[in-house]
Formats: sequence, structure tokens, C-alpha cells
Amino acid sequence: MDTTRVVWVATSDTGAELAPLLEALGALGLSARSCLPGDSWQLKAELRVLPAYAFAGPDELQAEYLQDTRPTLVLTSAEAQELSVLGYLSEHDDLAPFTPRADLLALRLERLARRASQVKRAAPPQTDALTGLPNRERFDAELTQCLVNLSADVHKAAVFLDLDQFSQVNEQYGRLGGDLVLVQMAMLLGSELAPSDLLARVGADKFVCLLSRYDRATLLADARLLVQRIAQHQFMIDAHAAEGAAPTHLSLTASAGLAFLAPGAPAPELWRQLDVAVFEAKTAGRNRLEVYAAPVGIRPLGSTPQEQAQLQHLLNVTKVVSERMDQLLKPVGPNAGDAVLRESYQDPLTQLNNRRYFDLRLEREFGSARKHGRPLSLAWMDISHLHDLNQRYGWAAGDKALQHFAELAQGSIRLVDWLARVSGQEFCLVMPDTDLAEGRQVAERIRAKLQAGTLNAPDGRPVTLTLSLGVAQIDDALQQPEELIALAQSALRHDKAGA
Repeated sequence: MDTTRVVWVATSDTGAELAPLLEALGALGLSARSCLPGDSWQLKAELRVLPAYAFAGPDELQAEYLQDTRPTLVLTSAEAQELSVLGYLSEHDDLAPFTPRADLLALRLERLARRASQVKRAAPPQTDALTGLPNRERFDAELTQCLVNLSADVHKAAVFLDLDQFSQVNEQYGRLGGDLVLVQMAMLLGSELAPSDLLARVGADKFVCLLSRYDRATLLADARLLVQRIAQHQFMIDAHAAEGAAPTHLSLTASAGLAFLAPGAPAPELWRQLDVAVFEAKTAGRNRLEVYAAPVGIRPLGSTPQEQAQLQHLLNVTKVVSERMDQLLKPVGPNAGDAVLRESYQDPLTQLNNRRYFDLRLEREFGSARKHGRPLSLAWMDISHLHDLNQRYGWAAGDKALQHFAELAQGSIRLVDWLARVSGQEFCLVMPDTDLAEGRQVAERIRAKLQAGTLNAPDGRPVTLTLSLGVAQIDDALQQPEELIALAQSALRHDKAGA
């Protein structure tokens, strides 16, 4: 049974009340199973269902609700029950939107965004805040220790998984949708690995596994099976995460590279081998595993203590030369490295600031505004239906629309304001010394100018672009730039819902 299509139904001695529910869930294509809190398989369920009596009955069911982060359906059979549940939620959960579903009076509770932010703030060091997996730093530490202690009779391998074309998921479903898929990917990989294996997230859409098996043949078989499991899995993005889109399931693939660990080999050499293998997997068509094979007659550099010492000496010399070059370039003036710096901070398509620049500068703007008590406003803007334009006319038409908007918006702001492209079709306008009312005026002016004009499609038809936006202002309660961003994104979602 595919456990991702199973609904967890928490039961007690009054489980007979759930008979209509089981029938309705079956009509939705979901397989329902009853269980008690604490059953391990429930972690793979995509939706949790709790009857109303859970909130007036056993304490363990109430605790289960508060600790679980999945979307939840709370079933009530009478208006009095609904009011009772709402009363409980208002005391224990500050986010309780509700909607009817399948002819049952139900509350659909979406707490993923809030819980994700709590996990991010509470994430321990060397842990990826989104997935809870070890990060690159921790994986490297474990890998180095493993290489030092590795014996010749133990078979270990690293598998580097690079999700294919994952940027399209972010572009279509937004960052929240992409984050939900990454969390599900982490859960899928974790469920497939042995307890002794190590799984880490080492990049935006990159995971790495450290496997230990009895022989190399088993290592290869398990690594290939991992790639197959990813391709077979259906990842869920619900309506809330997809920012208004219909609930959907999507498939992903991964290009994987495998490299066997050798006793005493340096960790950087293993990473180089993994990069080579993943590159070969992608060039061979993606959705496959490639095993690194050293060129015949050539040993990996750094295989002996003497070579490692030589490598370290080379690194030291390179560092000295780099520092000397910096000193030589200083008298030339601040423009000596402008081209390189501009490339690292600029979006190549729109020539606007990119997300890297946005994050760095917003942190400074936020700190300055808080320190001096000055207003600061953000306008988070999303070009509506850009995906439809791409689907109908191709990516070139979508790129032209993005460039058109960037030029129009850049010409509509003050010199002190600055604009960045933060994701596929999303932009953020940062307005220092601007309160909420003035910020809304600026954003609405950009929207009006965009919607007043037209853009010629490849077939000659005029296309009118529309814009959804959300504006937020800093206040004393906000401690981090991410909180201001979250407010602006929340306002954007409300704007989309109103539109």
C-alpha cells in the first residue's frame, strides 16, 4: 500500500462515529486506517483526521494535535461541536481557518508555515533549518572522521543526489511549495535508508547519503533503488502552499553520483569525484546513477601523506598570492573588481539585484531602521499567470515579460528605493524611510502602470500583464528581516485571494 495516500484517523472507544468519514475519504481516493497516537507509520500520511471528541476527551489526543505539523481535518457533526472545537483552537492554536469538505462539517487546519518558522528558529547548530537534516558542515565533519577510521574490510560509499530541474517547482508553486517538496523528499530518503546511514541536505536542491553495506554490489543496488524511489514517488503540494493553485501531486527525478570511500583519502577528493559523477548523470539524460571511475593509470592526488603535505603547501601559496593581489589592486581604485562583483549580485535576465544581494542588503536596511527608529516598507510583487504565458508562447515570451516589468518598475521608484528579483516571477521593492501608506501608493502606481500597458506576444497579440502585491512595514515587534518578509508575503496572499 502506498502510505502517502493513507489518512491517519485517531480513534478511541467511540470509533463507530467515524464510519461516514471512512466512506467519504474513500470517495476522495484516500485509504483510511484507524490507529492510536504514537504509531510509527502515521508519519508518512499526507493528511491527519481528528474527530471532534478528541478535543474534549483524552489528553494524549490533544497533545498529538499540537505536536503534529501536518494539515489536519477536524470532523464535527453538530454546530455545538464546531463551536467547542473553535473555542479549544482559539486557546491553543492561533491559526484556524476552516472549510467544508466532502459534505462533512470540517475544519482544515494549515499550520505548516508557522511550524516551519518555529523549527527554523529552534534548529540546533549544523542542522538544516527546513528539513531538520544535518547540513554540509556536519556532514563534512562526519565524513572526515569516517575516512580516518575506515578500514579496508568495510564498504562505504557516498551518494550525491541533485534534484532535476527543481527550479521549475519553485517558479510554479512558489518557495513555500518548493519547501514542502524538499521536506517530503527528506522524509522519503530517510525512510529508505538504514539507521546506520547518514543523510544530509548540502544545497538548495541537493542531498547526500553516506551508505555502509556488506559489499560494493549491495551499495550499488541500494543507490540505484534510491534513485528509482524518488522517480516513483508522488509529492504533494496543497492549495495553501501553491498560493491559490489546486491541490496537486507531482513527480521528480534526481541525477545521482556515487563514489566509494577509500581509507585515508581526503574529503575534498571525494567531493570532486561526486561532482564528476553527477555531471555525467545529468549529461547522460538525468534520472540515473553514475559511479565515479578514476582514469586508468592515474591515482587521485593526495592519496599519500607526502602528497597531502604538497597540496597543503600549494593552498598556502595560493592564499599568499591572493592576498598580495588584493593589495596590488587597492591603489587602482574601488572599480577594479566591479565586473565580478556586479555579476555575483545581479540577475542576468532583468539586470536587477538578485536574491543574494537582496538578503545581504535587507539585513543592513532592517538593522539601520531599527537602530534609528525610521520607517521601512517592503512591497512583495508577483506577476500573475506568468506560467500560463510560458506554457502558451514559450520561455522567451516569459523572459520578455520579466524584462518589461523590471524596466517599468525601475523607472517608477525613487533613487533611495531599490528593487530585486527574488525568485522566478517574484520581485521585492525595498523602500527606506517610507511608511505603510506611502509604500502602498508606490506599489499601486507600479501595478497601475503595468496593467495600463500591453506587451506583444510572439503571434502579435497584445498581452496585458497583471500584478499581485503585498506591502508591509517594520514595527517594534519585528526582530528579524525574515519576519518583515513574511508579513509582506502574507499580504500578497490576501491580495491574490481578493483578486
